[in-house]
Amino acid sequence: MPFETDETQGKIRLKIQGSLSVNDVAVLREELLERIGGETDLELDLGGLTECDTAGLQFLCAARKTARKRDKHFRVVGVPQTVLDTLRSAGLSPEDMT
Repeated sequence: MPFETDETQGKIRLKIQGSLSVNDVAVLREELLERIGGETDLELDLGGLTECDTAGLQFLCAARKTARKRDKHFRVVGVPQTVLDTLRSAGLSPEDMT
């Protein structure tokens, strides 16, 4: 799961490519925790995702919760159909991760 980070104007943007699965979330979680400690807000761009499992969904929900706990603005953009399908299969809605 490759990802790109861009930090500008008080905002971190993580653009995730490929898969967001149980094998990928640990690396991404560490990146998120390292970067969200500063005075920045967080935006996750999921436009490049081709696969997302329930561990990926858990990561997305936890990222939102962590950002809010630290009083950061959190936004998810570019949500592909594969993520929406996984959300629905888990009994969740897009509002649960944004």
